[in-house]
Amino acid sequence: MEKEKECELKKLGKEIKLARIANDLDQKELGDKIGYSAAAVSHWEAGKRIPSYFAIKKIEETFKIKLGEKK
Repeated sequence: MEKEKECELKKLGKEIKLARIANDLDQKELGDKIGYSAAAVSHWEAGKRIPSYFAIKKIEETFKIKLGEKK
C-alpha cells in the first residue's frame, strides 16, 4: 500500500511540473502565483510532500486543469 501512495504522489508531482513547464513558469513564479514558496513547489514536484487541498485547488485554477484524474 505504501508503494502505491508513493507512486500516486510522484504522478501528482509530475502533473504539477508538466503544467508549470507548459505555462513557461519556474518554481518560484508558480509559488508566487499561488502563495507558496519555490521550495514547496519543488517538494511537490519531486513527490517528497503532499500539497494541501488548497494548494491543489489553486494550481488547478491557475492552469485550468484537474489534477489526479485517471487517464
